[in-house]
Amino acid sequence: MATKTPRNAFWNYFEDLEDPRDQGRNFTYSFESVVVLAVMGSCCEQNSFMKIVLLLTLQWKWFAP
Repeated sequence: MATKTPRNAFWNYFEDLEDPRDQGRNFTYSFESVVVLAVMGSCCEQNSFMKIVLLLTLQWKWFAP
């Protein structure tokens, strides 16, 4: 079962989103992490999934916990 992230003002905008991924699989990243990284990529003017992945790959040390 996925861990729940405490809700705050940021998450209030996304509270109606449901994870569309197959719940029977073991995911490396939580749905909340995917949403945050997608928003951050969009803020960095990356307008496609592949551009967001490239940005995160090139800047992983900055994004990693």
